[in-house]
This record gives sequence, structure tokens and C-alpha cells, in this order.
Amino acid sequence: VIKMGVPEEDRKKRKRKKRGKISEKQKQNVIQRRKNGDLLADIGRSYGVSAVRIHKITKDAAPPGGWPQRRGSLSEEQKQHAIERRKNGEALRAIGKSYNTSGNTVLNATKGAAPPAGWPARNRKKKPTSPGTESGSYRP
Repeated sequence: VIKMGVPEEDRKKRKRKKRGKISEKQKQNVIQRRKNGDLLADIGRSYGVSAVRIHKITKDAAPPGGWPQRRGSLSEEQKQHAIERRKNGEALRAIGKSYNTSGNTVLNATKGAAPPAGWPARNRKKKPTSPGTESGSYRP
């Protein structure tokens, strides 16, 4: 009997994927991703298990001070350092890259500490102009 385009014998042979079970190798990968600051839900989604199960797997492997902060957030020490760097006119993206996060996160973290006049303009290196490219010069 053929149902839905697949012979019945073939449908019976197919194994169903076990949900909620992951191998030892995957558990090691989960612990490594947790060390890198990935979210429980993101890790769980990639292995087809719940965030709660990921928490249980990684609970015993947690370092004494707990897991590091997740990506996309700055510690108080990092915030203070980012504020100092903003005062010097450093670019948001450059600050964010050094903390493995985005410039937008740095912007949000330093918002409350902005001076009344605003942050200073970004320090930009002047590009040298090559001869003949000044405005007004035209070569056909």
C-alpha cells in the first residue's frame, strides 16, 4: 500500500529522531558555547532541546564565579572603561569590538553618562589627498 507517495514498508523502517537527548560530544560543545556566553535558549534550539535541559547539562560545569555575562551586555567595569573611551572620542564600533559586542550595546551602556553637550566628535584620521584630486580639477 502506498500512502503519501512512500511505500508502507519504508515508512515503518524509518526511525524517529529522539528529542531531548544529546550525545556526550554534543554536551561538550554545549559547555563550550556556554563558556563563550551564548544564551541557553539559542544553544537549546540548535540541538532540539529545551533551555532547561541545557541549564541542567551545564550546571555542574559552571566555574566558581558563575558563567560569564552573555554576549551583548557589559559589566560595570567595562561600562566605566567604555565611558572613558567615549570621552576620548573613540568610535562606538571600535569600543564594541574590543568587548566582543556591537557599537549599539556600547551606545546603550554609556547613554546615562553622556555629558550635557553630548559626546565629543569621533576622532577621524584625515585621508591624504593625492595631487589632481582636489575639488575643481577635472581631467577628461
